[in-house]
Amino acid sequence: FGCVREADKPIVAFLMLHGCRPGEARALRLAHVNWTGQTITIQATFSGREWRDRRKGHGAEPYILPIHPEMRDFIGRRVREALPGAYLFVNPRNGGHYTENALGRLWRAVRKKAGIDARLRLYDATRHSFASQLRAAGVSLSNIKDHLGHSDIRTTMKYSHGELESRRADLEKLSLNKVESIKKAEEWKK
Repeated sequence: FGCVREADKPIVAFLMLHGCRPGEARALRLAHVNWTGQTITIQATFSGREWRDRRKGHGAEPYILPIHPEMRDFIGRRVREALPGAYLFVNPRNGGHYTENALGRLWRAVRKKAGIDARLRLYDATRHSFASQLRAAGVSLSNIKDHLGHSDIRTTMKYSHGELESRRADLEKLSLNKVESIKKAEEWKK
């Protein structure tokens, strides 16, 4: 995050703290913000250059996210300054919405500056990381499913790969050698 240009930090922070798809963040308009309820409705996306008033995925319904406390100042300012039809995130280079290419250039610059492998996509660094970090923090798959707007928990389960290492560590707590050592110690006492 420290390698992101200051003017681009709001959209990157939003992606990192809310876990929505980059196309959904680019498509957010102020009309999607419920400032009183401190929520944002994820209901639109960009598909390439086309803004679509529906989410990606077959039958994907809109979903509501609470606004992360670290985003409240930025979103509150945007709500006060702009009309409801305006985009929440404005590209500082042209005053319009972030295009897929602009977000791609931004991410390539961050990767280069931070020395991050070129195979890591913005989607992976934000949405996947968001879900993996929540899971590692003990958040239930059901809640993560709701944060990501998944309709089926099986989709969310692909983000639980970090659990494998945790389960591996759990197994290492068990040992037949320990049982044998206890058994031998008991025999020696006799």
